[in-house]
Amino acid sequence: MSRLSMARKRARRLYRGVGWLARNPRAFPRHRHWLLQELSLGRSRPTVDGDRIRWLNPRFLALEGRPLVDPPGVPASLATHVRDDDVVLGVALGGEARAYPWWIMDNHHCANDVVGGQPVMIVFCEICSTGAAFDPRVDGRRLLFEHGPHYRGSLTVIDRGTASVWSPYVGGAIWGKLRGRTLEGLPLYQMEWALWRERHPETTVLRGHLGAREGHGSRHSIEKLLIGAPFRETLPERLDDRLPHGTLVLGVHAATGTRAYPLHLLRAAGGVLEDQLGGTPLVLLHDPAEGSWGGAAFRPQLDGRRLTFRPGPGGPVDVETGSRWTFEGVAVEGELAGERLSFVASHVALWYVWSSAFPGISVADRELGSVP
Repeated sequence: MSRLSMARKRARRLYRGVGWLARNPRAFPRHRHWLLQELSLGRSRPTVDGDRIRWLNPRFLALEGRPLVDPPGVPASLATHVRDDDVVLGVALGGEARAYPWWIMDNHHCANDVVGGQPVMIVFCEICSTGAAFDPRVDGRRLLFEHGPHYRGSLTVIDRGTASVWSPYVGGAIWGKLRGRTLEGLPLYQMEWALWRERHPETTVLRGHLGAREGHGSRHSIEKLLIGAPFRETLPERLDDRLPHGTLVLGVHAATGTRAYPLHLLRAAGGVLEDQLGGTPLVLLHDPAEGSWGGAAFRPQLDGRRLTFRPGPGGPVDVETGSRWTFEGVAVEGELAGERLSFVASHVALWYVWSSAFPGISVADRELGSVP
């Protein structure tokens, strides 16, 4: 494409975006950074640690869909709009479970909800197969979030209160008034609807009118690598090739380090692996059933007592008491029934975006050593 063609394309984009802002003046404060970026004025291209934040055309965001806020759901028994092989983002908190189908979330990217009495913010990026959940409370105040600019090959979210930009990989605010603040991560699992419903028969699921199977996001599916131009502009010049870029990994981000665990490694181990990350003991749990891409990291300790986990016929088993656990870190049989392991910030996504977010990330090999 010639420079003249690029200039014309940018002018049309600017014209449409400014037109949308003129019709929606109340939205201007949230989108002023995009306008500065397009006009290349002053602080038009903010960066974080040398990497560019790419603000998106407000007209594009308006067409793509607004964030979900306390969306309605229906019980699994009434969910005729969800197919058995639909991939969902599953959250189970406080005795309540809820599913967020990919084909609904790909138009919104962000859901602000309450599950089991716990406020939760879910961010979803279909391009990088990312689903992550966080406690959206800061200083006791529940923040509401929406789709934000692109950064390091993935999307971010913006809180409506301060317009700070938050990264679902760093787990905190990377730009704006709240920069440096961190949200607590919550466990989230990606799997087919039939399997999630089997694991949580009492689950609810988002209503079908909230999304559409066609249009935006429909080209993407889990493990399918299709990086669009807006994301490419924020990626490093050279992607990390220690793993194929489209490899699904369970990324763990702890205070003592960050490490990626390929899902095929976890499946080969029966869904249970133990490791040390910078001195932090971990147990990695991945439901190895067909149709599951769910996984999470936990601290293998209860009340100061160290537990050792091994795969069992019905799920993980701790060696010390023989109690049986779910792959979500909850004991369901034995001496420790009812106990829950502490979650360590982690979620499943494609390798290219974890390595872009954390250039120094280590990779677990077959012997659970780290690949430099």
